[in-house]
Amino acid sequence: LWDVTGAMGRVGIRQTVEDYLINDIKRIKRSSNTEVVIIPFQDSALTSKIMQYTISDKTDFDAMSRSIRSEGRAMVKAHNVRGSYTDIARPLKYVSKNWLSSNYNTKIVLLTDGVQEIDEQWNKADNPATPEAREFLRQTI
Repeated sequence: LWDVTGAMGRVGIRQTVEDYLINDIKRIKRSSNTEVVIIPFQDSALTSKIMQYTISDKTDFDAMSRSIRSEGRAMVKAHNVRGSYTDIARPLKYVSKNWLSSNYNTKIVLLTDGVQEIDEQWNKADNPATPEAREFLRQTI
């Protein structure tokens, strides 16, 4: 799950997150049945922007890296134009419902600046997550 809200560009971590994402993918053991699914999100999963890669000996990591960086810049820029908010719970629910299967070993990586903007209470010290996000994470973890 990749946070592509404008805040990622404003706080100056978009490129660092892209570097981490690309380097993490490059470290994955290569086999014909290893698939990487990158799901960008803002206030929900951006399902039309999902990127899928099979990681094998034939994977062109340079092309994949260029694609990730290009898409990342475009999505963050588009967010700054149209505006939306970060909601971490809805994309996690989307992944849980649509991408998790007991038939596969699954690793979920959440790449975000960690700011939940949907609930104004998010930043209060005694309320570190929306009730919805807190309950979903409690049930998931």
